[in-house]
Amino acid sequence: GWPDRSKWLSYEDLWASNLYVLNSSCSPTYGVDNSPNELQAIKESLPEAAEYAGVPPSLFLVMMMQESDGCVRVGTTTNGVSNPGIMQSNNGKGNCIQKTPCPADQIQQMLMDG
Repeated sequence: GWPDRSKWLSYEDLWASNLYVLNSSCSPTYGVDNSPNELQAIKESLPEAAEYAGVPPSLFLVMMMQESDGCVRVGTTTNGVSNPGIMQSNNGKGNCIQKTPCPADQIQQMLMDG
């Protein structure tokens, strides 16, 4: 099973441990890697989206990493329904495919879609 929530890493510790991936997740497939401003927008918007979803920010962060490695320019999967953005959300509105820089409001939208 899952570890007790008291044993989970903090949001800040998880962010720090994933920063290498967050800084390099786009270039292999989706183009330009996340910029410092884009990373800051993710870091600031993610706790708000997690609160809206009713989950801890740490959990929301690992969900984002599972879906997209945090690449703001990640592609959209389509198998009968569109799943865009860093959360690969069902019929989401936000995405930054081939957009550089990705505006903070689009990053926030992708997280809220999740």
